[in-house]
Amino acid sequence: MKIERKKSINQLIALIIASFVMVFALTSCRPPENKPAASPLQLAQAQPGSYTAGIEARGNLSFPNQQKLYFSTFSTIKEIDVKEGDSVSEGQLLARLDNTTQRLAVDSAQFDVSKAKNAMQKRVCPTPGRTVYEFLNAPSVLDALEAMQVELEKAAASITTKEYDEASGELSLARDDLERAKGILLDSYIQIYSFGLSQETLIQLSLDLEKAKIALEKAKNELSKTELYAPFEGIVTDIPVKEGDVISSVNYTTIPIIHLIDPSVLEMEGFIDEMDRPRVNIGDKAVITVDALPDLKLTGKVSFISEVGTVRSGLAYYKVTISVEPPFSPEFKHGMGATARISTEGKS
Repeated sequence: MKIERKKSINQLIALIIASFVMVFALTSCRPPENKPAASPLQLAQAQPGSYTAGIEARGNLSFPNQQKLYFSTFSTIKEIDVKEGDSVSEGQLLARLDNTTQRLAVDSAQFDVSKAKNAMQKRVCPTPGRTVYEFLNAPSVLDALEAMQVELEKAAASITTKEYDEASGELSLARDDLERAKGILLDSYIQIYSFGLSQETLIQLSLDLEKAKIALEKAKNELSKTELYAPFEGIVTDIPVKEGDVISSVNYTTIPIIHLIDPSVLEMEGFIDEMDRPRVNIGDKAVITVDALPDLKLTGKVSFISEVGTVRSGLAYYKVTISVEPPFSPEFKHGMGATARISTEGKS
């Protein structure tokens, strides 16, 4: 019995030894590997200077001062005085429509004004060589009114210093000057009426003159609509039309003539998420890196933060605008992708 039990133990030991030998043989036959087996979790080692403090905002460069210019009326484009890439100054003429009709209207309105003035002159001042101002004696009236103004100012100053007697005297003088001005005007009108000019006729002549002046201003305004001027100093970036194109009454408000930008003001528009929003404030400094020009850095300050977020995948993002501090390279262009690192030192 003991012999059989001892025999079984020896067989079990022999089986275990054989198994170890087989495993070793199989492992030895595996081809060698160039890379060691990867561990389930690898931690990145921090490199000195690889981390920059602040909040990141991703976005694009923008020239905020830009404008597409339109004509305010319709006609055929007669001339375009600039080309794409030109630098223009504020108030410079850029383009003009055919304005023959508008110029004729201005000439006609100017003639009507002259005719209305002549009609009043003949009725109010029939004596050759005399003007309406001589009949009205305007200089004497103005002298009286100016004296009255000086006296009123002196009275106001006396009241301020509580010198009421002096103030009363100045007011009395001012009252006398006002009465003197009224008397001069009355005498002037008497001279006008002595030539048989009724009040109704005088009013009608005045209305005719004012109507002619209003028509002239309207005609000049219509003429100004045929010319396009630069509203600010900048660069012409696009001219989608050409001389000879017809701008109709249907589309003149929707067809841009010239696209003008001001390259002296540069911004970056980007977004920050809701976790960073409380930490960013107006005036925070930022360093901007542009994708296309990574070696050129821009500096600026936060000038706008939206109060309304845009939700994407359950997270709100807020628009932020960073005003770039000049000077900056002309290589930076509108629309270039950029990343801003907004400084939040001392904030938690």
